[in-house]
Amino acid sequence: MLASANQAGVCRSATSRRCPDRADHLGEHDCYHDVMTRKATTVRLPEDLADTAEVVARARGTSVNQVILDALQAEIDRVREDEDFMALLHTLVERDKEILDRLAE
Repeated sequence: MLASANQAGVCRSATSRRCPDRADHLGEHDCYHDVMTRKATTVRLPEDLADTAEVVARARGTSVNQVILDALQAEIDRVREDEDFMALLHTLVERDKEILDRLAE
């Protein structure tokens, strides 16, 4: 069954193409993996990095956007495993909480 056109964030392939974000989807489907609201941002890349990203995307059969998303997710996963980074993050969050608490008084 195909998703209706008014379901935001859901793949709606009228031609029953595979979802470009998930290689394991087959045939007609509803892609519910992408139901989160998206936020647009501009990333300014040096020309050589942009060119390389385009080649990587083309070789993977995906978009530059997806290459950037994958790289960003890999970096987030990496810093989550970095104990020093997470300790610093905890310190910053606690400091911000203290400031917000003072402002709320």
